Amino acid sequence: SARARAAVDDGEASSSTTRDAAASGARDDARRARARDLFTKVSKGATTHGDDDGGGASVGKVLYKLQRARDAEAAEDAWALLNRVRADGGALALTTKEWNFALSAVGYSKADVRAGRVVEIWERMCDAKARPNRVTMSALARGLCRGHADVRTTLARLRQGVMLGGDMDAYVLNILLLACVRDAKALRDKRGRRGGEKDGIDERAIVDAALEVWTIGQSYHNAYTLTSVMQVLRGCGQAGKALEIFDSVVWEECDAAKRVAIDASALAIGLSCCAIVNDAKSANKMYNRAKNENLLEELSTPDVNVVLTACSREGNVSLATQLFDAMLEGREPRPDKASLTAVILTCGRAGKGDIAMEYFKRGRAAGIDCDTIMINTLLDACAKSTHADGLGVFMDAIEKQVPIDASTITFLLASFTESAAQPGQLQSAIEVMNMGEFLNLEPSTATLNALLRICVAADDLDRGRVEFIKACERGIPASSTSVAILAQAYAVRGAVKEAMELIRTGAALGVELNAGIFIQCVSACKALADGQGALMFYKAARDEYSIPPVTRLINELFDALARGGMWQDALRVLSDDVLDNVGVGERLADEDTVAPLLPAVFFGG
Repeated sequence: SARARAAVDDGEASSSTTRDAAASGARDDARRARARDLFTKVSKGATTHGDDDGGGASVGKVLYKLQRARDAEAAEDAWALLNRVRADGGALALTTKEWNFALSAVGYSKADVRAGRVVEIWERMCDAKARPNRVTMSALARGLCRGHADVRTTLARLRQGVMLGGDMDAYVLNILLLACVRDAKALRDKRGRRGGEKDGIDERAIVDAALEVWTIGQSYHNAYTLTSVMQVLRGCGQAGKALEIFDSVVWEECDAAKRVAIDASALAIGLSCCAIVNDAKSANKMYNRAKNENLLEELSTPDVNVVLTACSREGNVSLATQLFDAMLEGREPRPDKASLTAVILTCGRAGKGDIAMEYFKRGRAAGIDCDTIMINTLLDACAKSTHADGLGVFMDAIEKQVPIDASTITFLLASFTESAAQPGQLQSAIEVMNMGEFLNLEPSTATLNALLRICVAADDLDRGRVEFIKACERGIPASSTSVAILAQAYAVRGAVKEAMELIRTGAALGVELNAGIFIQCVSACKALADGQGALMFYKAARDEYSIPPVTRLINELFDALARGGMWQDALRVLSDDVLDNVGVGERLADEDTVAPLLPAVFFGG
């Protein structure tokens, strides 16, 4: 069968990849072995200089082999060899090429000694009056600059190299910029979406280092250095500065001496920065200008996709569909999966599930392949619209053997929420969840929560409670959000007792409770002016589950008690839990706490 043939092909491809990796590893091992063998010969005294056509172990040949090994062990051998040559008085006889091999080899030394050794070899090279060249400069930059903190000292050595006759070029500058790119990415990965003062200081240091390289390298830059500096700036939240640099060196009216011929990567980052600083329309205008000025021989699909991605962030359906139509009609590069997915995401953000469905069908008719991400994106768009048939999309994907995952089931369930009150919809949603298990897709916490929201929307909380218990017993991971969905729904309906039972059931089933559950329930009681119910939830959190009070919970409670006329209870909580906590734990009061307390003090005496 076709599936069997595909499996065989995949197996052969996997075996081929394994063989290639093994062959590459064997070649690396052989190269290291040859380098080690040559080093051993030199260590025993068979030291010569020059090319040594007779096959002997010349210093140059050994250094060449060692720098090709590219590991710390070879770096140690190179360092030992250079010290041996120096002790024998042969350093003055080394050629520029041999010094370059030495710099490259020692550049792979361990981090704690690498920079010091590279500097020492460089100084020996200067003492030997060997003239540096482009290779020298790149080896020096690579050995010294491993992060933004090394940029300034590396630039000082490079200036020295230029004074001694070395050539500076864009390749050398890009080594420094790529070090900044790595640091910016590492900082971003470490921080995630959280900010902080120290992170801000680190960002400024990385930006300053990259800008110093950019400023010093005027007239040397090319598409690679432009791309790198823009990556650093965009990654450190300086998209505006990145766009400013792009505009200063790319367009026709720019100073000819500073103009940079860009490539597709540089244009893509420029478009991305434009979309971040301005909007999708501005990015589209910039794209058209690049096309009119022939910045690239041929604009590509990824360039248009940058604009489509900007549309998806803004929900700009008009521009996204206009661009995609042009791609289908051949006026722009041919669309791919990313193009169609971006259009669907745009429609979903704008709540236009019917338009998303229309363009999905048009894209498929044009021969664009479908994948899991696209199906999930379309189902998400369907969930935000009452006019799109998410179940039809799902069944079509199953029929066409498009791979699906647990997220697919979650997005499909979410599409039932709007119509959950209609007869039979809740049962259909439960059948969809069971179908996911039949397809060996393990239900996730998000899947369970989607089903519970459908139960709430269908006003069948008892069924939700049954499904919640059943899921926990089957090992589906429930969360505090799962409990909150149902508990809040009970509380909104004034069923405080049922809400508390649900919370206790969740705790008994191993769900870790948090303050958020009780905040939502107290808030629901506040809306009903049910101070007694709010106080019950508060005491349960504090006394039954030892959840420390937080400011938001205190504020919601005081507001609920004020609306229920329970002034004395409000003052008692103030005295026992808020004032007793002053100077001990987290501050539990803010400006919002005072408002409901004023009438409490007035009426409660």
